[in-house]
Amino acid sequence: MEEALAALGSRATEPLASVDATRRALIINQFMRRVRNLTVRESDAVERDMLTRADAFPQGERPWQVKDALSLVALRNGVRLFCVCMGVDWAESMRMQSAVAELGRALLELGGGTVRLELLDRGEELAITIDHPDHTSPVALGTALRPLVEQMHASFERTYEVHQGRRAAMRLRPRRAA
Repeated sequence: MEEALAALGSRATEPLASVDATRRALIINQFMRRVRNLTVRESDAVERDMLTRADAFPQGERPWQVKDALSLVALRNGVRLFCVCMGVDWAESMRMQSAVAELGRALLELGGGTVRLELLDRGEELAITIDHPDHTSPVALGTALRPLVEQMHASFERTYEVHQGRRAAMRLRPRRAA
């Protein structure tokens, strides 16, 4: 909580545990008012700051089983978290979420599968790996990946792409303004 208060620029100067209940309530109330007034971009920046301070960036590969519409929502939320960790602008994050959700829908039409996300290079690069069912051909998976690649070209550079057997993988790095 104290990290969250600091991330929002709270005026709290003492640990919450050291002040009385009335003061804690006022600090929490101030925190909530500040949260309600944040823009989407500001809230992303605060979230990234909190994740950084708490050393809470996702570690290793995070898998999402794509099997129904609800799993697509979970996947999209996961992509959003990874974009926040990478410091991707809100609009670009929305594009990435949409593109990966489209990929998930295409994978669902092929019978489902697993989408794995991983931050690489200290959060500078996102690895996306897709595992699909036995009966899906690499050509079908490549076709499913194409819209993602096309949507992301303006905002992300592809640093790696491979199709092997039932697995496809790509790495994306956000294009930074010069």
